[in-house]
Amino acid sequence: MSPSSDRTSSGNSFLGYLLALTIFISAFLLFQVQPLISKFILPWFGGSPAVWTTAMLFFQCTLFLGYVYSHLLFCRLSLAKQVKVHLVLLVLASIMAFFVVPLDSLKPKGTDDPTSRILLLLTVCVGLPYAVLSTTGPLIQAWFSRAYPGRSPYRLFSLSNMGSLIALGTFPFVFEPFMELKTMGRFWMIGFWIFAIFCAICGLNMLRMAHSESKSNEASPEAATGGIPRLWQRLSWVGLSALSSLMFIATTNHVCHDIATVPFLWIIPLALYLLTFIICFDHPRWYVRELWCGLCLASIFTLTCLDLDLGFMPNLVLHFGTMFLICMVCHGELVMLRPENQRHITEYYLLISAGGALGGLFITLVATPYFDEYYEWPLGLLISFLIAVSVIGMIATKKKWLGTASNWVVPIGIVLTTGYVGWCLDPLDWISSGEEPGIKKTVLLQARNFYGTVSVTDQQYTEPILAKENNGVSRDLDSGFRNFWSGNVLHGRQWTDPKKQELPLTYYDKDSGVGKTLQYCLEETHRDRPLKFAVVGLGSGALAAYARPADGNRAADECVMYEINPLVEKIAREQFWYLPNYEKRLGKPIEVRLGDARLTMEREADQEYDVIVLDAFSGDSVPAHLLTREAFDIYRKHLKKNPDGTIAGMICIHITNTYLNLYPVVKNAAEQVMKTKYTSIYKRSNMQDLLMRSHYFIMSNDQAFLDRTPMVGPFVSADNAAGRREIDQDWPGIALWTDHYSTIFNILWSE
Repeated sequence: MSPSSDRTSSGNSFLGYLLALTIFISAFLLFQVQPLISKFILPWFGGSPAVWTTAMLFFQCTLFLGYVYSHLLFCRLSLAKQVKVHLVLLVLASIMAFFVVPLDSLKPKGTDDPTSRILLLLTVCVGLPYAVLSTTGPLIQAWFSRAYPGRSPYRLFSLSNMGSLIALGTFPFVFEPFMELKTMGRFWMIGFWIFAIFCAICGLNMLRMAHSESKSNEASPEAATGGIPRLWQRLSWVGLSALSSLMFIATTNHVCHDIATVPFLWIIPLALYLLTFIICFDHPRWYVRELWCGLCLASIFTLTCLDLDLGFMPNLVLHFGTMFLICMVCHGELVMLRPENQRHITEYYLLISAGGALGGLFITLVATPYFDEYYEWPLGLLISFLIAVSVIGMIATKKKWLGTASNWVVPIGIVLTTGYVGWCLDPLDWISSGEEPGIKKTVLLQARNFYGTVSVTDQQYTEPILAKENNGVSRDLDSGFRNFWSGNVLHGRQWTDPKKQELPLTYYDKDSGVGKTLQYCLEETHRDRPLKFAVVGLGSGALAAYARPADGNRAADECVMYEINPLVEKIAREQFWYLPNYEKRLGKPIEVRLGDARLTMEREADQEYDVIVLDAFSGDSVPAHLLTREAFDIYRKHLKKNPDGTIAGMICIHITNTYLNLYPVVKNAAEQVMKTKYTSIYKRSNMQDLLMRSHYFIMSNDQAFLDRTPMVGPFVSADNAAGRREIDQDWPGIALWTDHYSTIFNILWSE
């Protein structure tokens, strides 16, 4: 044993622990800053889930750049120069960590696609610190290989993903409920400095090792011997990583938009994605090819080819389980294809990160602008099935499972099974689906943009349907209606019969909370003067039906719509009749102000609205920035005031939500910000007339209105198989939301 080897094995055991701790801290900070900075900028870009998707694209691309840096540093510079360059970068990144809290000057000012603005903002605020953190994994593992030749560094990658998984779980459940964003930002900054110190100590130890080797005139210790990776091997690193990244994002989008709009649901696929890295890179023995590929094939086949009537939870388990098995196959194959020569370790991680970034880029640059549905999900399933069945086929051929027939049976089997799965998946809607007897359903529009997928459908009855045959709802030939869907959330509905097109449906009928509020104003306080009201959230434009034309000395009412998604305005004007009927009835155009409502109102002069309707909280992605202290200060500015300065207008908030109890949140705003009295109105569904259950919270100082609409008692949150659940909605201990503190964890409905 050489003196250098003896020194490495005995004197540097502390260095091994230090390298492991440094890589763990860096991974923890990487996954803490992602939700932290994303939540900071959510109020600036409308609270859309696409903000998170765009941020993920930035983080994946920055991770790739960090891996490029690590690879070039390790391959082109001596160990001493590596350490010196990286120490300088650590100092610069530590200075930039001061700016993790975004400045107000970076807020968007236009209505353009926010993708480029988000990417620029993230680059300014966390670009350099995040890039430095992302270099840690491959660089530390390369230094580990240098310090401990002959020992595998890949378990450090597993440890890195463990740190990421812990960060993922602690942010929403440990830090977010108890800290403001600015406080978390300060803690993260301190954490980054601690990481920088540990990383610097590691570098100085490696520098001392380099000087010792130089003095003893020894060549640097070689990593494990082995050949140069082949082109197909490098392409496999990229392709397998890209497929797992694509399936993680595609499954998240598919489940959250088309199956279940449940808060925190996005955490599950991300945790499973990280878990597969942890399992596969901990030790190769955990990935048994026949087992995991077989389970993957069975899961994809069950999901796509068997017409199973699964309940909610089994359906989620099957979808997330399939994604987990696909990622296990991809990452297991990545481990099997890892380079024998550890001199190629930084290249290995570089190409893996490139694949991860390509998966995200495909979703953002190809799928979103060119697909009108989430077609990347079935296409990804089909490719995953082909890979898994090909691996099984190679094993069967190699081990002669079918004897001499393996050479021709296996290729035929791969083609036939993949073709059948592709036919069942129908990845691009090639096969038309059948219609229910007596019902004609027509898809009029399907589209997709930064804010998600939308569709417009017509449903017309071609023959009368008795109530007993249609869940208690009878239908005649005049019962056709049009639907507006965002994902699987209904955002509007209108009768196709011209005689009934003026009737507001779903959550907006005259007996709903918003209907009673507007009707009271129209019949009492504004009987002889025009009503000016604003609606945040356009939908199909149903609330425009309440506006009256001019009558005698009274001018026409004015309805102003705020909408963040330009596609929604196009749909409301071209596919529904509420807005065109408004313009025909009132003889003037309706004003739709595009952009995030809060930012738009913040820039506007006082509008003196009689009523502001907030209608953006019935889906899964609650735009919390519209319910904070700062937001209600803006609404207060735009409401009409009494001579004594008190509020004369009303705020009507649609808080219907299957999963969240928003009542205590808006109650705090009424009491602590608006200084108004309040009431709430709950109405049960009536599907015969296309009316959905609705819950509205109304802030008003008009005592006559409050007397007419007494507060509801127990709140019926949902109708389910077990019947109606009556729960007191006024939960104690819920703090006022602000731009720097909001959490939905403590307002989740419990069964």
